[in-house]
Amino acid sequence: MPTYTFTKEDGSEVKKKLSFTEFKKVQAGELEIKDEEGRPMALEFNPGRVGFNLKDGASGSFPSKASKERKYRQKRYRVMGQRQKDHVHKPELIPNYMGQEAGSWKEAQNMAETDRDVDKDIRKGIAKGYDALVAQEKAS
Repeated sequence: MPTYTFTKEDGSEVKKKLSFTEFKKVQAGELEIKDEEGRPMALEFNPGRVGFNLKDGASGSFPSKASKERKYRQKRYRVMGQRQKDHVHKPELIPNYMGQEAGSWKEAQNMAETDRDVDKDIRKGIAKGYDALVAQEKAS
């Protein structure tokens, strides 16, 4: 809260802290600040309106710096995305069941369905897990 200077009728000064809402009321004439004896005091220090201006142009402002940064980042993301596509190995899944390679995902699903070492209900669940890969293989 800012400190304001008030002058009493006898000429002595009093410093008093006011909130911004109280100060606005004093400025508008809605609130009157009084001394200990109940006499009104005059406001000496009046800061007026406090504000700041953002400059645009070569010196830059917050909005222009933000837009420059955003454009730089967008360009950089495109470059880095392409680099990642070019230099990062994306492993491919090899169709298999229990480590045995199969020619296709459908064949691996058939191997899962016909495995006699696994309980029948469990085989169905395992084979169902291959459905998405079989469908993807059909689509391509």
